[in-house]
Formats: sequence, structure tokens, C-alpha cells
Amino acid sequence: MLKKMVDIFPELSDTADRIKQGYEDGTVRDQPWRWDQCKSWLDGWLYVYRRCCLDYSRHLAWKDEQVFCSVWIGPDFNDHVIDWLERFSSRFGIDTALRELRLIGTRVSPSGIERLHKLFPNVKITMYSWADAKAHPELDYAGA
Repeated sequence: MLKKMVDIFPELSDTADRIKQGYEDGTVRDQPWRWDQCKSWLDGWLYVYRRCCLDYSRHLAWKDEQVFCSVWIGPDFNDHVIDWLERFSSRFGIDTALRELRLIGTRVSPSGIERLHKLFPNVKITMYSWADAKAHPELDYAGA
């Protein structure tokens, strides 16, 4: 696909090289379209981010297939998203790699927070308002 793009638009060859490098070094991944296409927790996170229209390159941090930080932004992240994650736990088990989960302007309920702690026992969950995120833009980035 990238080769076809460069054949048609040669000026995009640098962009195509960066994308190819991202796939090679693991910073760019294809996001599964269906939950049953997920083969790992990382795939599960990528699926959730695609479903909620969130940019995983900003809001998800991982290394060697292990997600260690996730940032959820907006009202699309609610207890229904936790249902999806629980579905993944039945396939992949409890995820002990996740260390930090930031919730910014979400609609996750207190019972949803308890469910998240069961799925990710080592996680630190912090809730922020939109005003907090505006005052501290670095909260928006999983790598920060």
C-alpha cells in the first residue's frame, strides 16, 4: 500500500519511510476492526481506541507488547468500554502490566472504577476534569 502511494505521489516518500520505520520499531500498529481479531492486551487496547476514535500514538504507551499507560479522554469512555475490557480479560487474563490510567472528562462510574481495579490490579487510576487537562496539557499524553 505504501509503495502504491509513493508511486502515485513521489513527494510522500519521506512520510512513507517514517510509517514503514514505525511498523518496524513497533510504534505503529494496525488496529483490529473486530474484538475477536485481538491476539493480546495491546491489540485489545488498540481496538478500544479505534472504537472510541482516540489517537493511540498520543494516548497509549507500550513497550514490548505491554501497555503501561493509557489516557481516556471524553464521554465515549464509560462503563460500556469496561465491558469490552472485561471481554478481553476472559481471553487474556488479568493485565498486570498497566501501571497508569488517566481519565479525563469521562463518564466512568465509581463501580466502573472498581471493575477497572479488578482487571488491572497494579494500576493507578486518576480522574481529571476538562479544566485540569486544559491547565496541564501534558496530562493528555501517555508518554508524559
